[in-house]
Amino acid sequence: MRNPCWRKDTTNMRLVRAMTILLVGCLPLCAFAQSAREDWQTLRTEHFRVHYTPAFEPWARQVASKLESIRTVVDSEVGYLPPYVTDVIVADPVAQANGSAWPFLGAPRMVLWASPPPPASALGHQSDWGELLAIHEWVHVAHLTRPSRRPLARLQWALSPIALGPISTAPRWISEGYATVLEGKLTGQGRPYSDYRAAILRTWAQAGRLPTYEQLDSDASSWMGMSMAYLAGSAYLEWLVEREGDASLRNLWARMTARQSRSFDEAFEGVYGDSPKKLYRRFTAELTHRAMLVEGAAAASQRPGDLWMDLSWTTAEPDISSDGKQLVTIVRGRNKPARLAVFSTEPDSNAETERSQRIEKMLARDREDVAPVRRKPLERKPKAELVLRPGEVVGGARWIGGTGDVLFTLFAPDADGFLHPDIFRWSPGAPAAARLTAGADLRDVRPSSDGSFALAIRNRFGLSEIVHVNLATGDCRTLAGPALDGQFAEPALHPDATRFAMIRRRAGRWELVVRGIASDATEAAITFEGIVAQPAWSGDGRTLFATVARDGFIEISRFDYDPTAGTLRERGHVTRGAGASFAPAVSDDALWFLALDPDGLDLRRMPLTSTEEALPTPEIPAGTQPVVRRAFEGIPAPLARKDLADSSPYGFGRQELSPLFGGGYSPSGSAFEGGARLGDILGRLETLALISAGSNGAVNGGSLSARTRAFPVDLAARVFTYEESPSEQEDGTLSTSPDLDRVGIEAWLSHDRRWRGGALRSRAALYGSDVEIVGRDGFTQLGFAMGARLAHAPMLPNGTLVPLTLDVSAQAGDTDEESWTRARGALTIAIVAGGKGATLLLEAGTAGNDTPEFEHFEIGGVRGSLLPDAATANRVSVPAFPTGVLRGRRYDAARLDLRAGGGLPTLFVQRVKADVSAGDDELSLAGLEWSLDVESVPIARIPALELRLGTARVLDDGLLEDETSFWVTMRWKP
Repeated sequence: MRNPCWRKDTTNMRLVRAMTILLVGCLPLCAFAQSAREDWQTLRTEHFRVHYTPAFEPWARQVASKLESIRTVVDSEVGYLPPYVTDVIVADPVAQANGSAWPFLGAPRMVLWASPPPPASALGHQSDWGELLAIHEWVHVAHLTRPSRRPLARLQWALSPIALGPISTAPRWISEGYATVLEGKLTGQGRPYSDYRAAILRTWAQAGRLPTYEQLDSDASSWMGMSMAYLAGSAYLEWLVEREGDASLRNLWARMTARQSRSFDEAFEGVYGDSPKKLYRRFTAELTHRAMLVEGAAAASQRPGDLWMDLSWTTAEPDISSDGKQLVTIVRGRNKPARLAVFSTEPDSNAETERSQRIEKMLARDREDVAPVRRKPLERKPKAELVLRPGEVVGGARWIGGTGDVLFTLFAPDADGFLHPDIFRWSPGAPAAARLTAGADLRDVRPSSDGSFALAIRNRFGLSEIVHVNLATGDCRTLAGPALDGQFAEPALHPDATRFAMIRRRAGRWELVVRGIASDATEAAITFEGIVAQPAWSGDGRTLFATVARDGFIEISRFDYDPTAGTLRERGHVTRGAGASFAPAVSDDALWFLALDPDGLDLRRMPLTSTEEALPTPEIPAGTQPVVRRAFEGIPAPLARKDLADSSPYGFGRQELSPLFGGGYSPSGSAFEGGARLGDILGRLETLALISAGSNGAVNGGSLSARTRAFPVDLAARVFTYEESPSEQEDGTLSTSPDLDRVGIEAWLSHDRRWRGGALRSRAALYGSDVEIVGRDGFTQLGFAMGARLAHAPMLPNGTLVPLTLDVSAQAGDTDEESWTRARGALTIAIVAGGKGATLLLEAGTAGNDTPEFEHFEIGGVRGSLLPDAATANRVSVPAFPTGVLRGRRYDAARLDLRAGGGLPTLFVQRVKADVSAGDDELSLAGLEWSLDVESVPIARIPALELRLGTARVLDDGLLEDETSFWVTMRWKP
């Protein structure tokens, strides 16, 4: 649930910030939708257009029916109603709970992902996922589209390619914190009224680890750091309102949009009397005081268990083997890929001995030295591990009875690149896992002891169901659902394999349920006010443990189950630590669970006998919210449903016009490019009209292109007319390229296919043009081109990727009544880890012996937005050189890039060589370059774009000897 358009700034640089934010900060989220090739439909209300594919219709209709009511109740809080119709895209591209808001002035839009959150999560405290999500995202739209009352600012945004209101420039914690506050105030649920937020704030405060004001906006270096804008940001806003009243936030928004230009800090101080940074320090001091009061009140009822493994970052729920000797879990580290790890549960005597020997040697060398204090267990080394691909999302790992194998879920891409959780099986020690299902959308998998079947949850198209999976065939049979208004989660098979426990959301509340696999006739259920999650059985099947949120604490509760009578009874919390306890797993003699810590989730162990007696509820002092759960004392906003008309085909969608600007500077000239994009928010049809005004040899002319993604293959065409004069370049005397005028047309089709770790893009094109070369007669150019780009990234055992890319293309044609053929290829080999690494590019090309000189390879220059790709496939772009500095029937090139990561420029060395008829045939250079290459982002009205900024120095004597060049280019790609 993100607003992708945020940053700190004053009004002077809003346009630059907006472009940077959209192009860099939010593309991974915004680019996702379902495939544009599907049969999209549209539902219309007075103020919304809701777009979805047919499978999502029930969920989309349910959300759409409440949007007008949500608009009204949010207005009562925000105090502003955008006068625009908002486009809403319903999708599920990565099978996870999320959404985004795009608060463009004049054309706002929202993206709603239909997969619900699991109960044991920050978003688990909700009764209707679609409703909570729509409220949060609509708050962003209503809040951030409030326009400035300053006439000059209104004019500035009216002429800008991307129009955002002045509140969009406020810190991220303001927009996310405010939307989080209202998600809670309007529903009585969400994060503000969850035990989850309370546990996070309390744990961080007690450890002295609350984020600083600078970290509040975003802190990717700390675990949960990026979530603090929601959690601590919303609590800070609540604290400010308690000090200054409900009207204070509206006053802040009024000052930020006033005729007088103000920074966020200036607007804030005028409402709250001091800077946001100083008041945040006071807030954290009070929060810490309240957290320490709670710690003291709960001290007498502590039962934290023993720290068994000190971990950092995120660890998945553990599972114990049937013999109790092994534990499997999924461990994730910062900037490290996830891995399945198997640990022995036996004491590590070798590690203890080695530590003792090290201390003895240390003290023997220096008798006055002091042995280190030990408060944590020694680091445990896994017996076996399977490192997954960086960025891959995986679900919990579970032992398959006594087989010694492990089942887990992995979110793998389909042919369009959208993720689906599927079941994989791994034998510890094996280098890879076997895939058991494909595109089945299965999670929370719990296998039977004999490995013949498993129970799993299927969340698909906004519907939730629990299924029986035949692990031999992958066939699925529904046991309950599919439910639109409810949700199923986390089935746990009973040891007798005839029944199971599960988590169910029904009538807006979470339940712990035990029922039979064959029938639910003997169902037993307990309903909770808060969250219940992650059930786990004891070996005898008479005790059930689960995560339960109650009274401001998230801990493990114990339940007694009578298999004969089919009754279920809760004893109460049996754990209580400094933070929270999650994800129980049971062996014959111990309860294992995860414990909350500011550095991540630690693994703890408690003797099973210690769980016999439930802990008393501590007496918590009054007024300690929000470090304990805040009680909702209001009335949830009434959200009436509106009757909807039938949907209509989306077709090519509503075509939106937006300006485009590009061009740049390089040794091959300077150019300004301007034009417009006309297209829909799904990218089913996109038209680009561009003109270029160049000097010093750059292109002058125009082009018109159109592309549709509505069919199994993408179809596109472009008409173009331009002139370029290489002789007018700064080093024009060195150019072998003629001055020319060209007019023509090209049409192409392309298709992309993706898989886990790889992708294939294939393309074919036809083109024709008339060429007038200055000082020579004109001629006609006709041609055909086809090519493919294969990318795959093998992974080394330590998780380092070795991306490989192979580009091959072939062209044939007739130029000035001479037939010719040409081919070129490039191989890229990289070693990448954590955004750092090295890349080697090798490329070469050759043309047939009868190929006319005009079709020989041409080295140097930049590729502007107007140049036709197929008709100029002989161009070898090197921005540091003038156009045509080398020309030959054959060429080869090599480039080595060294990447430091963190957005820093790339250090490179490059060599190019061509078989010229006379003179120098080789050039080498070294330099720095920063580049960004992104695909089309239709929802943001941005076509495919290439940005390059660099400097280089020629290393050779002779041609361009010791010359230093600079370039900055911005190219739009149809």
